Amino acid sequence: MRCPYIKREFLLITCLQLLLTLFCSNLFAQNKSNAQFAADTVAIQKLWNESHDIRNSQPERSLALLNEALQKSKEINYGNGIVNTLINIGAWFSGANIDTVIEQGNLALTLYARYNLSNPKLKADIHILLAEAYDEKGKKDSSAYFYYLLNDEITSGNINSPEFEIDIYIKLTAFWLNMDYDFAHMEYTAHQYVEKAKLAVRRVQDTTNVIANLYFLQGLYYYAAKQYEMSRNYFKQYLVTQDKVISIPRKISTLLNISEAYLIENKPAEALEYLNRVTDMDKNPKYHESYAFYLIIANLIKAKALFQQNKYAQTITLVNENLKRAEETGSPIRNEIIDAHKIVSESYKALGEYEKAYQHADLYLALHDSIMKKDKLDMVNQLEIRYRLSEKDKELAKQKLAIEETRNKVHKRNLLLGCISIAAIFLTVMFFLWRKNSLHKQKLQEEKINSFDQQMEITRLNATINGEERERIRIAQELHDGIGGLLAISTINFEQVKSDLYLENENNFSEGLKLLKEASVELRKTAHNIMPEILLQKGLVEAAKSFCERMAGNNSINISFQTVGSIKKFNKEFELLLYRITQELLHNILKHSKATEALVQFCFQEEGLDLTVEDNGIGMPAERRSSSGGMGLQSIQDRIKAINGHMEIKSTPDQGTGIYIEFLRKDAFIEVIS
Repeated sequence: MRCPYIKREFLLITCLQLLLTLFCSNLFAQNKSNAQFAADTVAIQKLWNESHDIRNSQPERSLALLNEALQKSKEINYGNGIVNTLINIGAWFSGANIDTVIEQGNLALTLYARYNLSNPKLKADIHILLAEAYDEKGKKDSSAYFYYLLNDEITSGNINSPEFEIDIYIKLTAFWLNMDYDFAHMEYTAHQYVEKAKLAVRRVQDTTNVIANLYFLQGLYYYAAKQYEMSRNYFKQYLVTQDKVISIPRKISTLLNISEAYLIENKPAEALEYLNRVTDMDKNPKYHESYAFYLIIANLIKAKALFQQNKYAQTITLVNENLKRAEETGSPIRNEIIDAHKIVSESYKALGEYEKAYQHADLYLALHDSIMKKDKLDMVNQLEIRYRLSEKDKELAKQKLAIEETRNKVHKRNLLLGCISIAAIFLTVMFFLWRKNSLHKQKLQEEKINSFDQQMEITRLNATINGEERERIRIAQELHDGIGGLLAISTINFEQVKSDLYLENENNFSEGLKLLKEASVELRKTAHNIMPEILLQKGLVEAAKSFCERMAGNNSINISFQTVGSIKKFNKEFELLLYRITQELLHNILKHSKATEALVQFCFQEEGLDLTVEDNGIGMPAERRSSSGGMGLQSIQDRIKAINGHMEIKSTPDQGTGIYIEFLRKDAFIEVIS
């Protein structure tokens, strides 16, 4: 009778042993997998380190190691490794191909979000890469956007690294120098960064390298202050202290800054001493691809020094060789390239070759005129950047002052409470009740202070955003209505002159009049095409939502923003059209409807997209529905009709207006990107 119980016990023990074996096996496999992943990440980090060590001596091998690290990171789905490697690859191409740098940086930023990474330093490295690349590309607004993200990270305390702060201050100073306007403001801004860097130095234990970087920053500051001898001295100190550890791009930058400071004072012989240290690198084939961009710029600056020495034949040869290299490598058109045509034209003129001199002078004027159109937008962006800085500084100053005043009041109240407590110690019961009440008031006051701090932060951010948009609209209106009006009047006057006077060369006059008209048209296009950065960076939904929030915050109207369905991203032309339509419809509500409530709704469907804008105002008269001009309702209807869209307006007096717009994906203009 005992056998069945023995069998049951045996079976139970066997099952437990089997379960224990399976558990240990899974645990062992998991530990083995974790150990393998750790080993792979260590191998990837070794590839990074090796690539960094041979970056200057073996650039091609360095790039190959980075590509190997990227492949290994993808094989084990190592998000941090993929993003970090893309940053390093982008940095490798910084001296060769700016477009590749921007491509790698944007890809790294996308994957950082996709992998849900939370490494502020890694994200800051992406922002540095993109900020510098857009600056080299000449896109100052995009560059400033990423620099401000870096500055905000430092201000918010997410990144607490003095060495990193000093490096950012160096890059911001160089950025402001390249803005090339408003000397007084530029000098003031550079001085502020130098002072902040000096404060950061105090928080560093080993200050050897940090102080060397401070030399570089002070060299930039004195360059901005037009004290060129002081600037050169600091740059030279930087070279002496960092000669063995400095990266090649930073070394080239320092040598070119010293050379430029000599050339400004018309000292070509001294400039050539430092320029030759850069251009000698051109003799080494391993640097031709990885540092092509820097070497082209260095040779063009060297041509300027030769020109100042009246060595016209050498100037012409050097300029022509490097202009050809710039064209072959796709280097962005910078001022050095444009000025090179002017220098070579003057050189041909000095040698008596007037036909070639004329050809290069014509090229110089053509490039200069083409970049002037871009400079108009750059001017707008520069003013916007400066406005944002001043507004941000004002808000921060007000916030600090208000907090300090509140804290002083609390401090004085606490002192008063202490005095009263000592004086009223003999009234035990009354003192207890009073003290209890005072502590309660103090707690409420502290809660108010915390709430006030939060409110001030929200107000500061809203003021910055609203200030950007108001300044953008104001500048666009001034370009359109002010300068555009002057150009139109000038055109009319010149046409009157043409009809009243006999002209010996009527064709040239007519051509000039045609160019004046084209300038007027281009100016109006520029005014209408200014686009907020958020539309490019985050897409239609975020841009429209942000606009609705700003409009509601600035007016006594409640604007609701809704999305229905799965959000899709469309081609930029279609998103810009929808954004402008939303802007105009909301502006019409604010100007004419007297509404207190409004609704903006995007409905995403498989077959297309619907836009709904409603308000509870006084309604829309029938004659306004057919108004034309600018971006009025008639113009909106024409644009919608042109891409096979449909718009319907429903309005009831004193009950509000509803505008319903429908777009179908079957139209070629509407392209779903993601």
